[in-house]
Amino acid sequence: MEMSEEELSKQESGLTLELQSLMQADKARITDVSQNLVDKVAKGMIDPVKAFIHAKKIHETATLLVENLRPYLNAHLNVAKGETLTMYNIEFTQAELGVKYDYKSCGDPEYEEIMKEFEKIDKRKKAKEKELKGITKARTELDEDTGELIKINPPIKTGAMGYKTELK
Repeated sequence: MEMSEEELSKQESGLTLELQSLMQADKARITDVSQNLVDKVAKGMIDPVKAFIHAKKIHETATLLVENLRPYLNAHLNVAKGETLTMYNIEFTQAELGVKYDYKSCGDPEYEEIMKEFEKIDKRKKAKEKELKGITKARTELDEDTGELIKINPPIKTGAMGYKTELK
């Protein structure tokens, strides 16, 4: 169900995010602002759908800003390794980020053998899990090697109902 911009603007009411100077805010203040808004939603003072929509858009904006500003930050800041610079309650420390190791290039035959075994076992595991997902009720099977009867139960499925959200 899509609403026109005019219909949406007519319904806008009850939610104003008062983001006082974020430059001075610390983690505790940001937590307080967030909790205050949640409390207003809980008390029925703010529409929860509109509050969520605002939060989702703020989150998306912030995520993109952090991601796209990082190269400029890296070029602009001059903090030596082991030093820390604190500005406006944000701490900057030089660190290696996203470190990954490629062990395939090591040429270690023992490692290569372990990986071959692991891949075989991983394929078997995935095939067995796919088979077990298909079980909807307990069943009894005969272990041909031992002659034992084995009760196989369906896997326990956990999760929560909610709403997947995507900004369009």
